[in-house]
Amino acid sequence: MTASDEKMSASFLTGSAMQRGWMTADREIYASAHLWISRHGSLAECEADRMIELANERGHEAGTAVWRRIATAVRTLRSQTVRQLH
Repeated sequence: MTASDEKMSASFLTGSAMQRGWMTADREIYASAHLWISRHGSLAECEADRMIELANERGHEAGTAVWRRIATAVRTLRSQTVRQLH
């Protein structure tokens, strides 16, 4: 994990919105997924799954839920990209 990934992870796991229990907007989820894909390319799905595990290991239920949504968005965006190429 790079330093920027660790920082992104920390912001999702300890952000003020999560501490207050607020839901993360779909727009933010898809923006995060786009960023994640641009940083990790073909490994984006695996890296998002790893972040789910990390949040779960740390006991962050809200972080786990957000990373699940990001992972789903990553898969959706990558599958749309693949379909557009064919």
